[in-house]
Amino acid sequence: MATFENHIDIDAPVETVWTIVNDSRQWPEWFPDMDDVQDIGTAEAGETFTWGSGDKQATGKVVRSEDQSRLQLVTDSKGHKHTHTFALRPHGGVLGVGGHGARLDYTLDYEATGGFLGEFIAKGNPVDMIKIRNVLKQIKELAEEAPQP
Repeated sequence: MATFENHIDIDAPVETVWTIVNDSRQWPEWFPDMDDVQDIGTAEAGETFTWGSGDKQATGKVVRSEDQSRLQLVTDSKGHKHTHTFALRPHGGVLGVGGHGARLDYTLDYEATGGFLGEFIAKGNPVDMIKIRNVLKQIKELAEEAPQP
């Protein structure tokens, strides 16, 4: 399995970041290769959705949704499944206490084609790491620009 992960510290409350991550209407603003999403509102575990990228349509499912802490989606485009896990926690202050920021972790997992050699090549793929970094930056920008509660 190819796994890519990174995190970012965001100067916004966990609640603000969670709203962006959990609201499917905002996914096309930051989710990799997703131009539109249909058939879902707030992501609840077990819900399915369709999404598009250019002229391609694909499906997805919310596997896990833990209020303001974890969202896990599986996207499926022509049999290529990707698991996207977003973990959120308070950040800042002393040992996470008294801080008003958030830390968002993003992990992308998928089965690479071509067995062992395919996985070895996929793990060295800079495109997926760049996608993860860009997703995190986009969520950070949205959260820091959003009105704070």
